[in-house]
Amino acid sequence: MTIRYLLYASRLVTPLAHEGLASLLETSQRNNSKSGLTGFLHIEDQVVLQYLEGEPEAIHRVVDRIRRDPRHTGFVVLSEDDITQRYFDGWQMALVESATLSLFDLLGVQIQDVPEIKDANPTDLIALLSANASFLRDRPSVA
Repeated sequence: MTIRYLLYASRLVTPLAHEGLASLLETSQRNNSKSGLTGFLHIEDQVVLQYLEGEPEAIHRVVDRIRRDPRHTGFVVLSEDDITQRYFDGWQMALVESATLSLFDLLGVQIQDVPEIKDANPTDLIALLSANASFLRDRPSVA
């Protein structure tokens, strides 16, 4: 079985309150469980970074749905490739807001919109998301 990952960025049209984030996480976990996907979602200043891994067809079905979701704008795939093992095995979806850990501070960049994130090294982004996941391994929920 081929395992693929995809990292994308988008911008939320409207900020989500804690309840909206909790609902998004719950829905993502349920849907990803059915699709055999795992991953991580980072939201910072309305910029969304999401890393998904699983079978290529399942990833592309989810990405097509997200791309059409009116809550997102500026959708862009930052990186996509085959992998030999999952980084987020067992996590249908984890979510962190920047209030917990600022990914952009760790990268040393000021990012206000999706086009600016395209200049970041996708390998760095994935490594930092993976480190975030390790930090939150015992509590994959809205932080």
